[in-house]
Amino acid sequence: MEEKAVCYYCATVYPADQPKCPLCGSTKRTEDFVIPQRRERITDEERKRRQKGGRYAAGKKAASSDKKSSETNRKPLLIAALVFLALAVLVLFWFIADMIGWLPGFENTVDRETQPSVSVNTSCTELLAEPTRLSFNEVGKTQELCLSVNNACEDKLYCNSNDPSVATVSESAETAEGIELKSATFTITAVAEGTTTITVTCGNQTMGIPVSVGADEETTDPTDGTDPTESIPSDYMPELNRQEISFSSVEESAELKVTNLPEGATVTWTSGDEGVASVSSDGVVTAIGAGETTITCDVNGITAEAKVICTVEETKSNRGAHLETTDATVRVGESFPLYLYDSEGEHIEEITYVVDNSSICEVKDNRVTAIAEGTTNVRVIFEDEEFICIVRVG
Repeated sequence: MEEKAVCYYCATVYPADQPKCPLCGSTKRTEDFVIPQRRERITDEERKRRQKGGRYAAGKKAASSDKKSSETNRKPLLIAALVFLALAVLVLFWFIADMIGWLPGFENTVDRETQPSVSVNTSCTELLAEPTRLSFNEVGKTQELCLSVNNACEDKLYCNSNDPSVATVSESAETAEGIELKSATFTITAVAEGTTTITVTCGNQTMGIPVSVGADEETTDPTDGTDPTESIPSDYMPELNRQEISFSSVEESAELKVTNLPEGATVTWTSGDEGVASVSSDGVVTAIGAGETTITCDVNGITAEAKVICTVEETKSNRGAHLETTDATVRVGESFPLYLYDSEGEHIEEITYVVDNSSICEVKDNRVTAIAEGTTNVRVIFEDEEFICIVRVG
């Protein structure tokens, strides 16, 4: 192999047997021949990778590991805090919405679809009323009527006024349950002077409560301060103008009088069965339903009786027919059902509705809908009977 020489100045390679560089003419140097090495070119990424292998690489790696571990431990706490915050916001929103009425809440509500009937929790065997007679001195006054039935009763208790223009029955009642009886207390309101009857029906049991509105009749008080019983003979017996009364239709009436009433004496009238016949404070007897009963007069503790026989034909028009609602207060746009029931609680279909003022309310599909503010009567006509519901739109 031929020896080569490299020019020291221009790096020209030429045969070693030549004394000078053929390019620049410089003489050959005696140093060892060295072939220059080409410089390695690296990228920025490679340079950074090589720098990571320095003296601080292990420390940086440990710090990075600790940081990742700390971030991993904080994630569950952060998630729990976010969940708790979301629940707190949800509870706060529900509370505020319930307070301002956006949500129904847990308060008790009144179901006006079934008023004024009250479910008094299968048959009714006992029906009692306290008091058995209501008397109002002034219009606008109210009294409570407590109706009781046996605890096993699951029939519905209905309480309605035969003439709402004289007295009305509240649309709801307060209920209570005792050891043997459970009760429902209605509020009776005097509307105008006159007399009417509150008809109470529960299953097959029916009762009539006489109601009178107006000033009480003045009793004759002796002016000499003597006891009126002193003027009554010891052998005195009240004598009635009639010993027996017969009725053939509901609401038929007759008057009983004591023909030998002593001066200054008072008379108290009571009916043995208000479901058959009722009697007013002045002795007017009114037929309520089929059956027999006795009317008793009490003159200063001495009594006499008259027999009452009601041969009322059982027709649809007198089988305890009554309205579900007799006095309703609604707002414009609201509606309520108005049905006519028989004594067994069934709807009577063959009825006609007549509204006295059709600009205040209308009736469609057995529902009364308020149109404008005011008060009017909705008349429900069935055969020869008429039932009135007072509608007040406010």
